[in-house]
Amino acid sequence: MENTEFDWYEIFTAGTHTDSNGNTQEFTAADLDSVVTNFIPKTSPLVIGHPKTNDPAWGWVSDLKVEDGKLFAKAEYVATEFAEAVEAKRYPNRSVRLEGEPGNYFLGHVGYLGGKPPAVAGMPWQFNEESKGAVFEFAASKRRVYLSINHQGTYKLFVHTLHGQ
Repeated sequence: MENTEFDWYEIFTAGTHTDSNGNTQEFTAADLDSVVTNFIPKTSPLVIGHPKTNDPAWGWVSDLKVEDGKLFAKAEYVATEFAEAVEAKRYPNRSVRLEGEPGNYFLGHVGYLGGKPPAVAGMPWQFNEESKGAVFEFAASKRRVYLSINHQGTYKLFVHTLHGQ
């Protein structure tokens, strides 16, 4: 089985994003910069949806950058069959899991989603030819937020960004 790579593609954008419960979270350029600063290559998998435990990794984020208030990723060791499904627009929407707190976020994973409308508008399809932190998941269909606070007072943050056109 062969693997391939994904060149730079947008995974998130700075701005104010509102979840399904009406909770609003501001993500600044500094927040995006912190994701890049804290990034360790090949520790953030490409996954389908938001898995809870041992779902397979279909690839690994190899690099991150911020340009014009947008967070971009490159990925390697991407399973060919997964790359073909993304290119065929079976998973045109992406959702990132960010862990941490404002100004100090880490990329948990890049979740690929099927045909749901975007929660964060304006992000293109990819192919046009348990850590500390609060947890917000921005799901477009019902725009849900998930906030988990443990007994030590730490919390997890899921930022759920969907794309579609």
